[in-house]
Amino acid sequence: MSVYNTVMMRDVIARAQIRNVTFLENLVAFVADNIGKPISIKSISRYMKSVGVQVSEPLITSYLEHLCSALIMSPMRRYSLHGKGLLDPNGTYYFADHGLRNLLTGFNLQQSIEKNMENVVRTHMLAQGFTLDIGLLRRGEIDFVATKSDNRIYLQVTYLLDSESTIAREFGNLFSIPDNFPKYVVLMDPLGGTPAQYPGIIPIHLRDFLKTDF
Repeated sequence: MSVYNTVMMRDVIARAQIRNVTFLENLVAFVADNIGKPISIKSISRYMKSVGVQVSEPLITSYLEHLCSALIMSPMRRYSLHGKGLLDPNGTYYFADHGLRNLLTGFNLQQSIEKNMENVVRTHMLAQGFTLDIGLLRRGEIDFVATKSDNRIYLQVTYLLDSESTIAREFGNLFSIPDNFPKYVVLMDPLGGTPAQYPGIIPIHLRDFLKTDF
């Protein structure tokens, strides 16, 4: 907690001359609880009102930029895999440090295990020099499109393959991409192989994924 307070005080509050510290703390907590989810400035504004904090949308945008500049969190770009273009870069955030994110959400690891897995996968690929985007399909999305030079890897992240709908979403979304770049489903389930209807999609346990250099 002391490290978090030091970073917030020195790199955000003092440097950016933040006046509404309560709002800043609530904002960080909100984003920490919603990593990987599309969030809008309007949704943040509604959340702040629900906890008794009235703030303008330009102020929210400014504070998010300060938090990203301090490397506490970073936005993810959204990339259309069919239109081949970048969409609005704002609205989806991940944390640079898993421990910090867990601190802010009360260390409820079981409840947020999939969010933590996404954060870990993202960090692993960034450490290997990949640029990461969220891939948008006509129906659904790909958690991460990892690109480095001419190399591209598609990644879906899920805790358990506990239903046919989950299998269809995680494997089916990847299978719908019409190219031959590697496609992985990162999971914590015991591996039973690729479902027959989705050939070429590679399931990989998170532990093995983190040992792999791509």
